[in-house]
Amino acid sequence: MNTQPKTSRVAVITGASSGIGEATARALVADGHQVALLARRVQRELGGADILINNAGVMLTAPFSKEQHAEHRQMVEVNLLGAMTVTDVFLDQLRANGG
Repeated sequence: MNTQPKTSRVAVITGASSGIGEATARALVADGHQVALLARRVQRELGGADILINNAGVMLTAPFSKEQHAEHRQMVEVNLLGAMTVTDVFLDQLRANGG
């Protein structure tokens, strides 16, 4: 856990391997920001993913009720479909690298 005071802003950039995402990342780094880069083509620079930690998710804290149908649907979409989508993006790399 980092106990240092935060000295710069943190940006998360998707599609960061080329184009607008790459240019934005470079500009933010030059301006002193910390960046987390996500891209499908990370394999070219890093040799592909060996490990995927699919940790993003949401949780409803209220008791279950019929009135929360939309919130429950969103939770399932983020927690299940989101994890499946990210896994699908990296699956070939993980298999190739013994992940």
